[in-house]
Amino acid sequence: MKTREPSAGTDVKNGEGELLMPAVTPDRSPRYLRRISAARYIREYWGLPCEPSWLAKLAVTGGGPAFRKCGRFPMYETADLDGWAQGRLSAPIRSTSEHRSSIPDCK
Repeated sequence: MKTREPSAGTDVKNGEGELLMPAVTPDRSPRYLRRISAARYIREYWGLPCEPSWLAKLAVTGGGPAFRKCGRFPMYETADLDGWAQGRLSAPIRSTSEHRSSIPDCK
């Protein structure tokens, strides 16, 4: 799977051209997403399976992306989501027998 890194000053859009995340430039603050939007961002931008309920479970048990709280609402910064998604991907392999232990568990 080819991974994409968002570049500064570039809007992030899904396959249909819908805006997922506006560009974050040095003069703009980071973009925060609620859990449903964060799961959609991981699915559509990174192509990884992700559901809001799974992010909720990881928020309790650990192992998920970093988040902040705004009152009772968890808020995910896109940079934290990108780092977490990148960390879930293994190094490129050519066979399923290569480095079995290095392949992250994707649910």
